[in-house]
Amino acid sequence: MSLITKDDLKSELEIASNDTDNDTLLEILAEAIQDLFDDLTSRTWEETTHTEYHNSDEYGDMIFLRNYPVTSITSIHDDPERDFGATDLVDSDDYTYDADKGIVYYDGWFYKGKQSLKVVYKAGYTANALPKHIKQTLVRQACHWFTQAVKRRWDVSSITLEGGGGTTSYKDLRDNLLPDFVMLAERNRRISYD
Repeated sequence: MSLITKDDLKSELEIASNDTDNDTLLEILAEAIQDLFDDLTSRTWEETTHTEYHNSDEYGDMIFLRNYPVTSITSIHDDPERDFGATDLVDSDDYTYDADKGIVYYDGWFYKGKQSLKVVYKAGYTANALPKHIKQTLVRQACHWFTQAVKRRWDVSSITLEGGGGTTSYKDLRDNLLPDFVMLAERNRRISYD
């Protein structure tokens, strides 16, 4: 299930739910915006199960997961030989994690090795749990693209608003992205520890 849907876009655009003329385009745009947001932030926002391999330095007692918020950890294997069998499974009583930051804290020390830690975990948001300000920003960006597509005006640099509301300029948009969308992506970009 996507974090934003064609129905979210229809609501923002005030399109009747029984009007199916643009459903395919709305679905494509909703998926495209979610994919772009994932790409710009270097993380997956929709709740998904991940399998990751991490390095451990000589005194390693933390793992910085690539996706968050973490909803559960299925398993952690610590094996410098990278066989990842039952004998190298880390006991769940021996670690805790900061769900919001995606950091695992181990009570001991991991073996030193490249890609010697294997972590299977679930992280991300369901559509209902996604913070409302994030959802609204994604919806608005998709609606911006929809309006341009329907009017077939991808080349517009500014428009005059209805009712004497002034003008809006698009020439300063970075990659045709709304400023709120760009700011949100920059603020939520994953810091790489790899």
